Amino acid sequence: MSEVGLENCPNPNHWERRDGDVVLEHPVMGSIVSVAVCNDDGTPRYDQFLHTEPIGAITVPVNTDGEIGLIEIERVSFKFGAEQVWPITDFSALGEVSIEIPRGAPRKGEAAKQTALREGQEELNSPILSVEQIGMLTPNTTFHPHRIPVYHVRVDHRREGPIPLDVNERILKVRWHPEAQVRDLIRRGKIYCAMTLAALAMHLARA
Repeated sequence: MSEVGLENCPNPNHWERRDGDVVLEHPVMGSIVSVAVCNDDGTPRYDQFLHTEPIGAITVPVNTDGEIGLIEIERVSFKFGAEQVWPITDFSALGEVSIEIPRGAPRKGEAAKQTALREGQEELNSPILSVEQIGMLTPNTTFHPHRIPVYHVRVDHRREGPIPLDVNERILKVRWHPEAQVRDLIRRGKIYCAMTLAALAMHLARA
């Protein structure tokens, strides 16, 4: 599966163009907002975008044996039209299998703790025994300057969960790793998702 630029996509998945500061808006993924960065005297320095999105949850799953749950997920590749005007540097991290922890956006009216519980069950296919917030994470202080809660979830990995794996998530495998093995994956550069690395660091710092 691949994704194309919005102009070349026959079904832009509900992204709608807006006038004014909000450039694009999506009922689930949030908004793309254009802002001006100014000096203290009010003179503009440059324009940039912000991605504002509903605050979901990031989960660090740990099973009853103390192993950390990581999912192997197929990330889509992207194609852009020849008329693009901005420089594309490197999308090599997409279109391949990525090792990550469960995370996701909230459903309507869902609190962050509920999102952590649901996303954990959906992506691990095991029942969640407990949910505890361990911190907050900002994906990018320039372009994604919102904070997402990070949760430690205790998982009974020997039982099948109430929610089957979501095939639309393109999760290929769930693997449970001892802490030393997770540290080795990080050292060898096998995990490159920034939110996964940050949440794992938060969890490992508590150990």
